[in-house]
Amino acid sequence: MKKLNIVYAYMRNPRYEVNLPMHDAVAVWTSVEEPDADVIVYYSGYSYDAKRAAANPDVYRVLYIYEPLVVYPKQFMRSFWKSFDVVLTWCETLVEQGPPFVRFPSLYYGFPFGAAHGVAGDVEFPEGWSSRRKALCQVAGNKYSLVPSELYSKRREIARWFSRNGRMDLDTFGVPAMPVPGYRGKAKDKLETFSRYRFALCLENDNHPLWSRGYVTEKIFDCFHAFTVPIYLGAADVEKHIPSGCYIDFRDFSSLEELDGFLAEMTDETYLGYLRAIEEFLQSYNALGK
Repeated sequence: MKKLNIVYAYMRNPRYEVNLPMHDAVAVWTSVEEPDADVIVYYSGYSYDAKRAAANPDVYRVLYIYEPLVVYPKQFMRSFWKSFDVVLTWCETLVEQGPPFVRFPSLYYGFPFGAAHGVAGDVEFPEGWSSRRKALCQVAGNKYSLVPSELYSKRREIARWFSRNGRMDLDTFGVPAMPVPGYRGKAKDKLETFSRYRFALCLENDNHPLWSRGYVTEKIFDCFHAFTVPIYLGAADVEKHIPSGCYIDFRDFSSLEELDGFLAEMTDETYLGYLRAIEEFLQSYNALGK
């Protein structure tokens, strides 16, 4: 029986195992690699331990680049890739180089199993959409990075601007607590929180013009599944992956004042158009089918 070991350094449970009888195999999720595995998949570069790998040199190794440049820059270095037989990644810039890079989207997350985001299915259109608050929210923890393309500080900047100048209210949820006006604590249920608002600030962790290509994560899909219109900034090529009618592109506005006015003056007819576009997209999209 073959053993597939998925290694994620931040596993909450130390081990999880699933038998795959049709493939005469077993899949095991662990926080550190196990020595008797035939194939090991590392969920982001920080899950790879060179010393442990050296003790089992013959195993087939796969790196899944899930995190962007701002979270773990090392996994974007040529010298790091040499340790792996295959590199799965959402990064279009790397996929275009050919082997060892293979396209794999970033929409499946959570351990030991992923979310349903990225898979087409039935959706329930929110008939009570017109009673939602004409306001924005964001669900994001307070984080930092020294990489210039990070968007953590942009979230704080936008929240502070809206608190001082906005016609629209902006409420912030998440942990660690973000030191901004309008912080409302932890979102107990992310989708329920989004569903109370017409709009959501949806900033990825990174928007590097080259290394963020293809970096479309669960953040925008959380908004879609709650039928909350996202104000999006992140993947440099987002329009290649998601129809532009489903979201408001932050890059289209020359200032936060212009964005604020656009949101405040949006008619119900225009807003409904975004919701219908989201509904159509969710009913047809398949991240792995591209």
